[in-house]
Amino acid sequence: QPQKDGSLLVCATEEAHLMLLKRAPWPHYRIEAELCHLEGPRGKVGLCFFHQLARPPSRVQGYFKLHFTDQMHGLSLVMAEIVAHIPGEGTRELDLGMHLLNSRPRRGRLPIRWRRVNIEVRNNSVMIEWENLRFLLKRSQLIASWNAACPLKRIRPSLNLQGGIGLHVSKGKASFRNVRIVPLSTD
Repeated sequence: QPQKDGSLLVCATEEAHLMLLKRAPWPHYRIEAELCHLEGPRGKVGLCFFHQLARPPSRVQGYFKLHFTDQMHGLSLVMAEIVAHIPGEGTRELDLGMHLLNSRPRRGRLPIRWRRVNIEVRNNSVMIEWENLRFLLKRSQLIASWNAACPLKRIRPSLNLQGGIGLHVSKGKASFRNVRIVPLSTD
């Protein structure tokens, strides 16, 4: 739901993805966004990227998810995961890392604030900048994690760094603003 301040409000009682692009238009690009976790103590807010489907007749789909929570018992966490939806088997999530954003838990909710994220995608790596944190994921790490999340090779989607890009909200309410996808030079 668009807001007067130009942000987009997304609410979800379970897990929801709002796909922005079916495919990234460039081989090297940066995703920029500002996100705000408004409600949902068990909720998560973030971006999903590299979304793809396996070739028919398989209906397996996979994607990377970078998300955070600011509303979980005074803690603020950022997490990176690979997700594979396998019909008949359910969903597999493989944790790529979790970082505590605040060092001391607080009672009650944290103040609502905007968080800035940049994700740079290049041939051999993905650099994630989440405020003052930086994660570098090499292509070999991405492929190994992707294969572990969806171990059945015959139905596994191949890892495509130009896969779909979208917004992610789980069990909560969030706002997104200044979402941009921009090309990067091939240097």
